[in-house]
Formats: sequence, structure tokens, C-alpha cells
Amino acid sequence: METTEKKGLTSFAIKVIAIVTMFIDHCGAVFVERRLSIIKETVPNYEGDPTYVALNITDGIMRSIGRIAFPLFIFLLIQGFMHTRNRLKYAIRLGLFALISEVPFDMAFRNTYFTMSYQNVFFTLFLGFLFMCVADFIYKKHIAPWLGYVSIILSSAAVGFFSVIAVNSLGYSLFNTIPFSDFRTFIAMAVFAAITVIVEILVCRKKPFEELSRLAVSMTVLILFMFAAGLLATDYNVGGVLAIAVAYACRESKTKTIVGAVITLALTCGFIEAVAIVDYFIVAKYNGERGKSMKYFFYAFYPCHLLIIALIAKFLLGL
Repeated sequence: METTEKKGLTSFAIKVIAIVTMFIDHCGAVFVERRLSIIKETVPNYEGDPTYVALNITDGIMRSIGRIAFPLFIFLLIQGFMHTRNRLKYAIRLGLFALISEVPFDMAFRNTYFTMSYQNVFFTLFLGFLFMCVADFIYKKHIAPWLGYVSIILSSAAVGFFSVIAVNSLGYSLFNTIPFSDFRTFIAMAVFAAITVIVEILVCRKKPFEELSRLAVSMTVLILFMFAAGLLATDYNVGGVLAIAVAYACRESKTKTIVGAVITLALTCGFIEAVAIVDYFIVAKYNGERGKSMKYFFYAFYPCHLLIIALIAKFLLGL
């Protein structure tokens, strides 16, 4: 009996879209932006230079196309987490390719063989995957009441603390003109913390206290993984891990998964990330099928294409 293929996009097709848009983004980031930097350094009044203007527009288009890639990788990560038979092997694979990709990544984006100032996106995906593993474990275990109370306090306090830092980084004058130890800062932290507790209670209303405890524990764990992303300076940083967590929370709906990721990235990493809302239409066509199996090709593509881009930029284009 013949089996008919489902209409729509397979996981393989979405991976192809993701790596093609990523490749375009990286070509813009290396070839075009390095050339723009040279023009800035060598051409007086470079803003009016026709070459600079053309390259600047080209860079904007290429980098905008590139925003499509990461939310798709998040969606694929969620699907992989939900359907993999061995999460340990999956995590090891992500961690291994994070390490393998680091030198090519630094060569392409930092024009050096190794630096700890900025880590590749595999580290972000790795941290996000580990968070999902821990969150899944939490939701399958009994949470003691005392741990719930402690986690509610810790999660709300941490959100309050980092919210003030985030607001400060955005340049709001209130927080830029007063010391962090000022009483008003602590009032702001308390307000953010209170809002967090209220949100947790609203999310878990009409549910047992244990559900609120699980949410609070998961939020505390998420903050730790976000802190790790910030400490390691991974690609997409704190916002990347948070986007993975939001997508994971929306995993029951494929379209909500991608929209949650895109909105989170737009709010945390810059409004340009909102371009990736087109991913909604891509994911809406996902038929749940795996398609062709070229698992290691997609993993290997990342460090290989970065190495090729770096070598072309350095030895052929002299950038």
C-alpha cells in the first residue's frame, strides 16, 4: 500500500529555510559590515559616499532576512525536545557543536581565533535545552510547600532585581540619575517583584498551590540559565534563553510557539527581530513530518559555513 505524503512543510524543509536565511545574515555581518567599517575609517564624510549608502542598504536587507532564522531554530529545538528518544545525547550533541563552532565563530565575527567576549548560538540553544529538561523534571515531581514559598520569594526578588537593571540599561533618567543603593531603586524592585507574584498567582488561579510552586521553581531555574547566558555572552544572550522558555511554555500550539519566541526576541533583543513574524506562516505549514534525515549535515553546516566565510573574508577579500 502506498503512503501519501502530507501536504505542508516538513522539519527538513524548515531547517533548510533556517540555514539559508542564517547564511544570508552571516554574509551580511561579515562581508558587508567589515567593508562598511573600512569605508568609515578611510573615507571622509562617508555617509554621502554612494558605495557606503548602497552597502548600508544591502546590509539592512541581509540582516533583516537573517532575523527569520533563530526563531525557526527555537521551534525546531522545541520539536526535538518533545520527540527525541534520548535527551542526554541531544544535549551532548548541542554542547559538542557549541565547542566545535567557537573557533570558526570567532574567526568570522571577531576576526580572531578565540575570544570569550562573544559565544556562538549553539551555547544559547544548549542552555535553553537544559532549561527545558529541568523544567520538565520539575513538573513531574512533587514540590514540598516550603520549597514553593522559597521559590516564590526568590523568583519575584530576582525578577525585580533584573527588571531594574533592564530599565536602567534602556536609559531611563530615573534610574540613571540615582545610585543603585538608593531607596527609590528598592521601591522599584519591590514593585516589579510584587507584579511577578501577582502574575504567578493569576496564571495558577483555580489550581493547587503545588502548581504555583512548580511555576515559581521553574522561574527561579530560568533566571539562573538566563544569568549563565549573560555571563557567557552567548549569541542572543539573555533574550535568547528567555525566548526558548516562552516558546516551550507555548509548545502545545505550533503557531503560539513561534509567535511567543518572536515577541520575546523583539522585546529583549531589538525591534528588528519582529521581522521574524513571517515565521508564523512558515510554521503554520508544518505538517509534523520529519522529512529527509540529514541530522548531522545541519549541525556541521554551522561551523563549516562560518569557517568558509571567515577564510574568504580574510584571504580572498582582504577584510
